[in-house]
Amino acid sequence: MHQFHPRFNLALLDSALYPPACPPAEEVAIGHMSDIPSATRASKACEACRVRRRRCDGDQPCSTCRRLGAGSGCVFRAKSRPTRTLPVALRGSASDAPSSSSHDPQASTSNTRPLSLPSIQAQASSSWQVPVGEADPRGTANYFCDEIEDRVTSWVQQMGSHSSVRLPPQSVLAPFLFGPSPPLPGTRRTRESAIDTFCDTSLALFEPIVTRSDLRFMWMRCEDFWETGMVAPPNPDEEMTVLAAIGLGLKVEKQLGDSDDMGDLAVYRLCLDVADRHPDMCSELALVALLILNFSAIQSGGPVENRSSVSRMVDQLFRLESRRPAAQTEVLNFLSHQTRYRDTCFSTLYGGNPFLPFRLEHLPESIFKTFVPNYSTSDMFVRLTLLENHIMLWKQVSGAESVDTQNMLQQYELGLQQWRVGFWAEERGGLTNAMSYYAIIRYHWLRIMLRYPLFYHETHSPPSQTICCQAATAILKMYDQLRSLTVFRPTWFETRRISTAGQVLLLCYLSGELGRKEFESMAEMTGDLLERLKAGCLTAVAAEESWKQLVLLARKCCDAQAVR
Repeated sequence: MHQFHPRFNLALLDSALYPPACPPAEEVAIGHMSDIPSATRASKACEACRVRRRRCDGDQPCSTCRRLGAGSGCVFRAKSRPTRTLPVALRGSASDAPSSSSHDPQASTSNTRPLSLPSIQAQASSSWQVPVGEADPRGTANYFCDEIEDRVTSWVQQMGSHSSVRLPPQSVLAPFLFGPSPPLPGTRRTRESAIDTFCDTSLALFEPIVTRSDLRFMWMRCEDFWETGMVAPPNPDEEMTVLAAIGLGLKVEKQLGDSDDMGDLAVYRLCLDVADRHPDMCSELALVALLILNFSAIQSGGPVENRSSVSRMVDQLFRLESRRPAAQTEVLNFLSHQTRYRDTCFSTLYGGNPFLPFRLEHLPESIFKTFVPNYSTSDMFVRLTLLENHIMLWKQVSGAESVDTQNMLQQYELGLQQWRVGFWAEERGGLTNAMSYYAIIRYHWLRIMLRYPLFYHETHSPPSQTICCQAATAILKMYDQLRSLTVFRPTWFETRRISTAGQVLLLCYLSGELGRKEFESMAEMTGDLLERLKAGCLTAVAAEESWKQLVLLARKCCDAQAVR
């Protein structure tokens, strides 16, 4: 197996995978050590960069500390750290870097770039040259995980504070969540079709609370009131249940290609408005409808939309809790935990800040126990979010890693391996999308390992590259198995997970962690999965083309190394 230097500059992965959202001339410049000429770069590193093993430009405060908002604490020590150079096979001419093309400005917000890949100026090309005997013009390269951590840090800072729930005006969810109340989508005939679709596909969600005949009777009462306003208004339970059924039916029809509007999101907002008007009259049935609609709506956009949708739901729950009847305590507790956990998760995931609200810590133990049967993903998600918050808080306080945290991560990895057998059995036993949920957990576990590389010290094993390689391989293999069991839905989320896993394996291959034969197999699998996503996801089109270029580039690098 070939052996590259364990340090490898990863800047060649940026725009080759996902073009920036704005033209190159307008792109926001992100500080990167490779852009600083080695002649003007100081060899010493500040204390923060030395502890985190990041590159340092030698200024005081340095660019890394300024970017992290810790410029006042930038301290230098007298002793400088040694530097290394890149292997000759991985050096390229700066003139070879192509300019990046921009996305279609009309592209949907849900087709944004993946989480782990903020835009950085391109430094790669398909015609990679191998100059012999030249010095490395870009100086030292970062550790495997540190480079990705720098990217995510910059991306998070561009996204803003974790407490912000504002949506950009062009967001697809903005008018449905924060604007005036939207009109009912479609016509009476299309809404009747949505009710029938819901009864055929999702009525089991409400059984035995409501039957098909009950639902159609409630729908006709609501329609008469919506059209004329002359009949007695339906009670809030009936209206919210009918709206939930219409929304879920429209969502299924849109997935099947029968509809192409945002009617399911408008219905979600209308359902929230009903709960706002009648907080004292929301029974268990209405809360279940609201819960299902919320989980459906948060899948309709990108990171900012998800965060905003969940925050809107949290606001609604605060209003309900202030007036809830005693009989609703159990179902409202469950609903509150599910939604507020997601609020915590999105705050951590998309805001980059630890966010441990008191309402998660003081929930009764029985709530957590309900997640374990049937291998529900909620239990593992809760553990993962709390684990990530623990890591973030520890690093903010001490600036270093703890052995306890490393042990927690190792235990979580072992738990994931054990749970895979159970999830797979549930999938074969008829639990829809069980392995897809497990792949989501695997992806976020991989994201945490990329962002918080706690295993790179030689005294701890396994190293972070090995963990990342195992997680990325597991993600791709699970999606490959899912193709024969479930409907493969082309979404931005699936594209992000598959492409990120493929990129991690490519990095492992270039650093010597993964052999040529194993990489070729995984590269073919990644390309095949992205090919299947192209039909319904614009991001997958760019991701597949970029993946082909990256694989070709990696092969050229390896062939050049073998010749030497």
